[in-house]
Amino acid sequence: ITTNLLRSWGERGAKSSHQKPEEDCSVHKNQLLEMKKRESEYRKDTDEEKASLQKSISLTSALLKREGRGPGEAEE
Repeated sequence: ITTNLLRSWGERGAKSSHQKPEEDCSVHKNQLLEMKKRESEYRKDTDEEKASLQKSISLTSALLKREGRGPGEAEE
């Protein structure tokens, strides 16, 4: 009886100790996918903000040139 109980417990222990790393791996894979998704969204937002700033700088520069003043020149 004792041997059967130990064997039964050992088999359950082996299954759960094997399943635990697989479950952890699955959780970590999902976390990694979520992180990559957030990173992609942050990069997109950053690229959009960068493009907007570049457009603003170009527009400001064009307006200053049109008024005949270069950057850093005082207004008369």
